[in-house]
Amino acid sequence: MLGGEGLTQVSKMALLNANYIAERLKPYYNIRFTNKNGRVAHELLIDLGEFEKSAGLKVSDFSKRLQDYSFHPPTAQWPIST
Repeated sequence: MLGGEGLTQVSKMALLNANYIAERLKPYYNIRFTNKNGRVAHELLIDLGEFEKSAGLKVSDFSKRLQDYSFHPPTAQWPIST
């Protein structure tokens, strides 16, 4: 429905948005699977494993807390090998 030009534009926006979020969160969280330039693709994976080890918090706890503040949580429970 977007056509070739529209699809190109939304793809660029997805890349820009994912990398903006990754840059903002990088000082606080471990961003996984970046390329040699430190960029992510259209999505990013944040490794929250350290919080389970140190505080007993699971990924679902983070998702539920985001919902408490009316944010739609991102896809969660994605297994990341360490």
